[in-house]
Amino acid sequence: MSRELFIWKIKHAKMLLTEVITVEPYQFKAGTQERGSAWTKIAERLASCGLKVTQRSVPEKFEKLMKDLLKKESKEKKQSGVDVEYGELDQSLQDIKERMAEFDELREGKEQKKKKEKAAAEEMRRQATETRKRKASLDDPDVDKKIPKGKRNKSTSMVDVVKETIELQIGNKNAMKEYRRGSWISELQRCNNNKCTNKLFCSNSTNSNNNNNRH
Repeated sequence: MSRELFIWKIKHAKMLLTEVITVEPYQFKAGTQERGSAWTKIAERLASCGLKVTQRSVPEKFEKLMKDLLKKESKEKKQSGVDVEYGELDQSLQDIKERMAEFDELREGKEQKKKKEKAAAEEMRRQATETRKRKASLDDPDVDKKIPKGKRNKSTSMVDVVKETIELQIGNKNAMKEYRRGSWISELQRCNNNKCTNKLFCSNSTNSNNNNNRH
C-alpha cells in the first residue's frame, strides 16, 4: 500500500518553522547523529498534530523553504530599486538563517581552538622529547655509542677530540722521558770510553767513582 501524498500548506509550513525555532537542529553539525535525532523529534511532533510527515520529508521541506528565501534575497540584490515581497514565513526564515550563521561561527571557532590546542600540545611533546634526549646524553657518556653513525651531536664529537688531545700529550711526555734516558746512557758509555764531551757530566761521574773507591 503506497503512502498518501502529503500537501504542504502555509499553515503546515508555519508549524514546521515554529518547531525548527524551538528545537534548533542546526545547532548540531550536519551529518551527525544529534542532528538526525533533532529532525526526528520535529517530525514526531508534527505527526502528533495530524501532519503526515516523515523524518526525511521534514528537513527536505525546510531546505526548500530556505532556498526560496535565498532566491528572493538574490533577486533583490541584482535588481536594484525593486522591492521583493516578503511574507510571514520569510521573516521566520530570516530569523532562523541568522541563528544558523551564529551556530556556524561558534562551531568554526571551537574547531579552530581545538586545532590550536592540538598544535600547542604537539609542540610541547616535541620539546619535552628533545629535553629528555639532551638530559640522557649528559647523564650517560656512552649514549653516543647508541646513536646511529652520522647522527651524533657536535658536542659528543668535541669530547672525542679532547680525549685524543690528552692521550697525545701523555704519549709525548713518555717519549721525552725515554729520549732523555737514552741520552744519559749514551753519555755514560762515552765517559767510560774516555770519549765524553760533557766535562760537567764527566767530572760528576769521576767524583762519584772516586768517592766509591775511597770507601
